[in-house]
Amino acid sequence: MLIVGLTALALSVFVSHFCHVEFQILRINPLNKVTVWKALFNQLVIVSVLSLFFFIAGKIVNGKTRFIDIFNTVIIGFIPFYILGFQNINHFQIREINALEQAVQDGGIYSYLPSPLFIVLAIVSLVFIVYYIYLFVIGFRTATHSKKVGHYVTFVLALIIADLVASYIINSFNF
Repeated sequence: MLIVGLTALALSVFVSHFCHVEFQILRINPLNKVTVWKALFNQLVIVSVLSLFFFIAGKIVNGKTRFIDIFNTVIIGFIPFYILGFQNINHFQIREINALEQAVQDGGIYSYLPSPLFIVLAIVSLVFIVYYIYLFVIGFRTATHSKKVGHYVTFVLALIIADLVASYIINSFNF
């Protein structure tokens, strides 16, 4: 699993660069340009921060939690999320978002109808995001042997705090 996850992590840098998306923990930002270095930096930050916070949460839940199990959970769990990056091929998401923003500025938001492909991709994205979080929950549960509701609260808090910290770090450095 480690090799598959590390391979996916390496490929995500190229997906981010060529599809012009910035991956963060709970969102994907379509951008006009993403350098390879920015993509690599972002991936290292989100994987490191999420692994660290899940590991801390895991240690709180079960003192015998191993870092490698949490790390595997994180790098494998991100795979469905990386697939979503392909939605911005040829700046598709950017064009749709710009059209939506223009409709808001013109006051025609109520008559604006996004393209059918954008609607389908939004629904598919929701499914992938639910699956992505499900993989994290199952992986965390397996790595920590958690069974109580309080353990899941710890997991959710770790996920939210990790997202905030990773976003702050990523947005603090402009490449």
